[in-house]
Amino acid sequence: MSATSRSFVAFSVTREDDAGTVRVVVTGEVDVATADAVEQAVQGVSAAGPDAILLDLSGVTFIDSTGLRILLTLARTSRENGNRLAMITSPPVDRVIDLADVRRFLPLV
Repeated sequence: MSATSRSFVAFSVTREDDAGTVRVVVTGEVDVATADAVEQAVQGVSAAGPDAILLDLSGVTFIDSTGLRILLTLARTSRENGNRLAMITSPPVDRVIDLADVRRFLPLV
């Protein structure tokens, strides 16, 4: 049995405002321990009513099924509420999205 090695990047969620668009930047691992923080950050921004929200996952080094569920929930909620949400991914996030075959459900840019 071989071990999988992952480099550690501290988890963080930050917010950047720019002319009506709010960028929520996520770094590190999005998993069962951190996924709720991502969801709460995007929901908090959405409640403020910006013109657009950009969820920047380009710094995410790992995502599990809980993180993927949060992305799908945020996308669905955004569509239902008429919010403009877009997501930027990283190679690890792309890999999980493709394995789950859910690319068509996410507002990826």
